[in-house]
Amino acid sequence: MFFWIISIILLLLFVTLITRTALKHPTSLSIRAFCTRKHLVTTLFVLLALLMPLLLHNSNVAAQNDSLQAHRISDKKITPKKISNKKSITKQTVDQLATSQANASTPATQTEESTEQVASQATTSTVTEMQNTTTARSTTLVTHSGFTLGEVDFPIVSFSGSGHVPADGNVYSWNQLANHYLIEYQGTAYNYISSATVGATVYVNGQAYRISEVLPWVDYNSAYNVLLSHRVTGGISFQTCETTSAASPLRLFIAVPA
Repeated sequence: MFFWIISIILLLLFVTLITRTALKHPTSLSIRAFCTRKHLVTTLFVLLALLMPLLLHNSNVAAQNDSLQAHRISDKKITPKKISNKKSITKQTVDQLATSQANASTPATQTEESTEQVASQATTSTVTEMQNTTTARSTTLVTHSGFTLGEVDFPIVSFSGSGHVPADGNVYSWNQLANHYLIEYQGTAYNYISSATVGATVYVNGQAYRISEVLPWVDYNSAYNVLLSHRVTGGISFQTCETTSAASPLRLFIAVPA
């Protein structure tokens, strides 16, 4: 832009010079006059001003062509690199996704395996506990002997006649009535029989019986008849005194097979 302004100024000076010369010396106006030493410098400036726009234009065109060519070359060099980067990024993304999927599937597999192991251990433990419980129950059933009250076993001893039985740690089987047992008021077994209620379980030589009736304070003279009227076929009965007197009222127990 600056050179264009200079060219226009020089061109205006040249036109002014021609005009002044034509006005002062109309007869001497010619091309030779401008080739003299006096006007030679001015003429050269004018010619330079006229040629300068053309030179600048050619220079600008050449510069633009060089810039465009250089830009094309740089694009050609950069494009493969960009494509390579895209390929590299795509490959890295695929690898990362594959790694993430592998890492995600690994905990799930481990969790499934852990769950299966826990379930297997729980099943084994449950089976073992059931076996132990069954064994314990079987053992409990066969350990009872004699007359069992409150999980305490008392030896069974035969007794004939009437009156009080010995105050010891035995339970006496009465020979006058089968499956009827006598427990002394002052004996050891009384401490366990006194609190026995309907529904409680007693064992005779390992056989279980359930108490179905408790008859307290039965008169001594009528106790035998009451006992016979309440006994059940296949069951047992037992008795104890309510006091320490010779003719003490009796407490009768009726039990049926459990």
